Amino acid sequence: MKKLIYYFILLIISIIMACSGGNPVDPQLNLTGKIAFWSNRDTNFQVYIMNADRSDQINLSNNNNYELQPDISPDGLKIIFSRSTDLQTGKFDIFVMDIDGSNERNLTNHDHEDAFPRWSPDESYIVFVKYIEIESNPMPPKQIFIMKADGTSPTNMSNNNYEYLDTGPSWSVE
Repeated sequence: MKKLIYYFILLIISIIMACSGGNPVDPQLNLTGKIAFWSNRDTNFQVYIMNADRSDQINLSNNNNYELQPDISPDGLKIIFSRSTDLQTGKFDIFVMDIDGSNERNLTNHDHEDAFPRWSPDESYIVFVKYIEIESNPMPPKQIFIMKADGTSPTNMSNNNYEYLDTGPSWSVE
């Protein structure tokens, strides 16, 4: 009987949480820092930033481009992200900007599509995915590249002879 009451209470709590929109942020957590994300709340995808307590959600982009996959630098001062630079061809480049949206720069201005940028722990490099168009291949091969944080010295790290889809890189803190 006690077991049945226990499961009934769990069911009631689950129903209440589902109806209330899920788990609210626990005020005891005292979350700090910033969270960067991308959203289509302003028609096309844009880069946003907010405080970890969900306050001050700000669109940093405010333009007609699609902007995806933001990553905040380890020192919290910059954001890298992918931006569509040609909506007709679907070309994306890697951009960097200050955490407030100012001082925006294109780091990979070339003919290939670049996406999924992530900072190295010391902020000296960026790992990303480069899509290489090959006429004989309908699914463009993807390679993992790194470049210096200023966009110079791109280097193919996965070097898979453009046969495979290498994607979604991340960098460990070690």
